[in-house]
Amino acid sequence: MQILIKLLVAGAGITMAHGGFANPDELHCARGTGDCNVNVHVTKAKEGVACQANVGNGRIRVKRDAGPVRHVWKIVAAPKDKAQYEWDIPNGIEIIKDTDHQVLNFGINKNGHFWILNANTVAGSEIEYIARVHQVVKNSKSEKCESVDPRIVNDL
Repeated sequence: MQILIKLLVAGAGITMAHGGFANPDELHCARGTGDCNVNVHVTKAKEGVACQANVGNGRIRVKRDAGPVRHVWKIVAAPKDKAQYEWDIPNGIEIIKDTDHQVLNFGINKNGHFWILNANTVAGSEIEYIARVHQVVKNSKSEKCESVDPRIVNDL
């Protein structure tokens, strides 16, 4: 019985330790490690509900290591979802707050992924954005998907 209790306590301690390392909704990026890749998960529109574009990470934390970081978003649909999705041009990632002017440039790359270049020069600066995705429907008409507004944060 005492051994069982000790094992349970040890297991709980390990679980709590792993949970305390990082916020699962937070992605960590640094300069020199390649692009900071982020998925935008889309869900198909249903009757009365618009399609939704949800960024898998509510916050992107950028390590302060002097130099710009390129963030690249990829649209990902559920495996059984046969709908076609595309970025809103030119605002695939619409910047809704960039007080410290950290966004240097943006666009769509040859693979069809949207990217922005973050200057990463102001400690603690935040870039708030919305993923603007359309679902293509009949006759090339498109429907704007709902989205959330995550943010990019430069480390202090």
